[in-house]
Amino acid sequence: MVKSLIDSFWHKQEELCRATAAGAEADVVRLDSEIQPLLNAILEVRCSDPCARSLQMVFLADLIRAHAQDASLVIDHADRLEQLVRRDAVTDSRSSGAGRSERVGEGGVEQIGIDLVLDALPDRVAIITCDYRYLYSNAANARHLGVKPLQLIGRHLVEFVGETLFADRIRGHLDKCFLGETADYVTTREFQGRMIRRRCRMIPFRHAHGSPIVGAVILLQDLSDLPAVLYAA
Repeated sequence: MVKSLIDSFWHKQEELCRATAAGAEADVVRLDSEIQPLLNAILEVRCSDPCARSLQMVFLADLIRAHAQDASLVIDHADRLEQLVRRDAVTDSRSSGAGRSERVGEGGVEQIGIDLVLDALPDRVAIITCDYRYLYSNAANARHLGVKPLQLIGRHLVEFVGETLFADRIRGHLDKCFLGETADYVTTREFQGRMIRRRCRMIPFRHAHGSPIVGAVILLQDLSDLPAVLYAA
C-alpha cells in the first residue's frame, strides 16, 4: 500500500512540473490539491513491516533532497520525519517492552531523525566545538574528506584544512561564531585547472535553546557549477 501511494505521489509531482512549465494554471491548482492528501496518506499509514517503514523514511529523505534549496520545505519535511520516527519508536516500545523504550528515549529518537535529515542533504554539514574539533559530520562532509563520519569525531579541523587556511580565514570566523555571531561568505580557488567556489555559513551551536554556545554549525555548499551572479552579494 505504501509503495503504491509513493508511486502515485511522484507521478503527480511529475505532472505538476510539466503543468507548471507549460503554464497550465488550472492543472497546477488541481494537481497541487491532489498531492497534499497523498503526502498525508503516505505518512499516516502505520506499518508493522520494517521494509514498508523504510520506504516511508526513504520517501521523506527523497523529498528533502528534492527541495534542498527551499529552507522552509526542508524544515517541514524534517518535522514530518521526526514525527514519523517518534511514532514508530513509541509503537516499538509498546510492543517490545520497557527495555526497548529505554533504548529509544526522547533524545535518541530526536538524534535518529536529525541524522536522517542531515545525511539526506547534498551540502556538507559539520559541528565544530570551541576547541576546533569535530563533534558531528554528515555523510556528504565525511565523504568529501575521504573518511567515515565517526572517524572525524574529536579530530582537529587543522588536520583537514591545513594550518595556513585555518589561521588565515577559518579560525577568525569560528571565534566570532563562538561569541554569538554568524558568518556567510564565498571562497574561490583554482584546483586542477578548475575554479572551485564554495559558500560557507556558520551559526552558533547550543545543546538546547538558551544554553551556552558550545560550538558552531558549518554548512558548505558547492557553487562551482553556478554562474557567479546567482550568489554574488
